[in-house]
Amino acid sequence: MEASDRLDSVRVKAIFYALYFGADCPSLVNTLQFSDCFVIYEERTRTVADEEGNESEETYTVAIPITDLSVVYRNIENTMKATVTSENQMNANRIYALVKYGHGAIGADEFQYPGEPIGDGSYKELIEEAEKYLGYPYVWGGSNPRTSFDCSGYVCWVYTQSGVYNLPRTTATGIYNQCVLVPKDEVMPGDLVFFKGTYAGAGVASHIGIYVGNGKMIHAGDPIGYADINTKYWQKYFLGFGRLPEIN
Repeated sequence: MEASDRLDSVRVKAIFYALYFGADCPSLVNTLQFSDCFVIYEERTRTVADEEGNESEETYTVAIPITDLSVVYRNIENTMKATVTSENQMNANRIYALVKYGHGAIGADEFQYPGEPIGDGSYKELIEEAEKYLGYPYVWGGSNPRTSFDCSGYVCWVYTQSGVYNLPRTTATGIYNQCVLVPKDEVMPGDLVFFKGTYAGAGVASHIGIYVGNGKMIHAGDPIGYADINTKYWQKYFLGFGRLPEIN
């Protein structure tokens, strides 16, 4: 068997820990069977040559990692006969972020919105919604937890589902065009941060994140997580900060 792409072992361990920590006999869990929930297998053929140069066809198996977490969780429920709750999924995402980035989910205790509630919700509710999806993979065109998210799909979902602001699905440029630009010295947690030129043909803005304070954003990278916008990479593509109407 060959792997066509590397399986994210951190993801596998995080979900295992979230599901089986505290179990009576976690060592009895069939770990090979569990790992198989994260891949699909394909048979392929290739041409090989023996020592004398004679060629022949051989069949081999490729393990292809599954990037859609909803499929992974469905496989676990069907194969392992386990119930995967939303709490299990959130715990797995937090464990993943802790191991992958050296810290757990950064919550409202660390980044407080310095003012009145924004829109119909609050900064706390915005971040609580955003952190539900920490560790989800970046998926081009994704706009909900079932498909996972791209950058604009993630922002639209988080703002809308948190109750902060009704933001129908659109692109990063589409969101940028709805915003009032905010100077750096006036930016607040809950504002949006935009980047340009991260890939070709993306319009005015090519990437978007939610500013959380202290020079950091939460965004749909790969995977969804926190990032320091003051790094050389993000400063190279920095476009500006924006605030949606009626959020002040």
